[in-house]
Amino acid sequence: MNTQTRSLLRIAVLVVVVSTFPAYSFTSPCRNPMRLLQSTSTPLQHKHNALHTTRQNRLIKTTRYASIASTWTSTATSTVGYLYMFLLALQFASQPILTQKFAPKTIVKSTYVLAQELVRLVTATSLLLLTGNWQGATRGWNYRVCFKTVGIPAVLYILQNRFSLTAYQHLSPITFNVLNQSKTLSAAIFCFLILGQAQSKVQMGALVLLLLAVFVMEVDLTKWLSPTNQKHENEDKTQRIRMSNAQRREYYLLGVIPVLLASAISGLAGALIQRTLQTRDSLLFSVELACISIGLLAGELLFVRPQQPSSTWTTGWSLWTWIPVVTNALGGILVGLVTKYAGAVEKGFALILGMVLSGALQNQIEHEQKRVSLQQWMGGLLAGISLWLHSQFPSQ
Repeated sequence: MNTQTRSLLRIAVLVVVVSTFPAYSFTSPCRNPMRLLQSTSTPLQHKHNALHTTRQNRLIKTTRYASIASTWTSTATSTVGYLYMFLLALQFASQPILTQKFAPKTIVKSTYVLAQELVRLVTATSLLLLTGNWQGATRGWNYRVCFKTVGIPAVLYILQNRFSLTAYQHLSPITFNVLNQSKTLSAAIFCFLILGQAQSKVQMGALVLLLLAVFVMEVDLTKWLSPTNQKHENEDKTQRIRMSNAQRREYYLLGVIPVLLASAISGLAGALIQRTLQTRDSLLFSVELACISIGLLAGELLFVRPQQPSSTWTTGWSLWTWIPVVTNALGGILVGLVTKYAGAVEKGFALILGMVLSGALQNQIEHEQKRVSLQQWMGGLLAGISLWLHSQFPSQ
């Protein structure tokens, strides 16, 4: 096992282990601060308090305990929120690298997406049972309503995951993460068309800035900034300049276009799901979504042969392939945890940090020819500013 693989495994293990800890394990000292304070009292003090405590003293103590509990809980929650923000940024940055490393281009995409849905099913079912909401969520459940509300999003998510996997395998980490943020634009468009949710003026400006970031990432600026291309072709170190025509065609057809399609589908699916979740339990919806997706993918595997004659359904698979599958599922959990313990705005900061980390990891792991160029850093910076503006100034 080489050094790069060891580094990736350490990152994956950190994300998996820490994100699977229950949140209360970090805040357990603050779950009952009155018990913690009382444990420092002597038996004599307890007896004296029991005999001479008045209603006024009890009120003062209750107020003091509540103040201490609020302070401790706030501090612990803030600490947990920052921890989950860092883990989300780390998962966001490492997911493209883990997928490229452990999910080769020869893998049958249907089997990979099926594995993702199996992990989603296990995770959502476990959370639904652990929270004790199973009976309440399934009361009055009807399979006709299930297929009507979940069928279209399930098909959309299968397509999105296929396109995302293809893009993961053909784009550098920072390029994928920046282009993938175009889902913010598609989500804004479809939420307006389907739900009637308008964007603020600042948010619309942020979306324009996001388009500029995509433009900076994908257009050779040397041809725009100088009429003498020969000089800049010798100086420019970006990956696309060194591509042959065949490599350039593969880069766009199997990299850029799939990630943009995945982002567009993500926005449409997100708007449909947001409308559905107004009347359905979110965890039950995840279970339904996974079950229908698994059924569709299983049918495909039964009746459709792999495109390559020499391929089988296990081609490209190993135990290591489960690493990006699991970390991808944990990414969805981390988004929920960050939103709960830190807030939606802070989630945007975590994704910005993730883009910076993806560039740093790319420089650390990849060869010199694939390191992040100045143009890619510029695109990442513009995308980060766009994310911050869009999350900081929502529509009133």
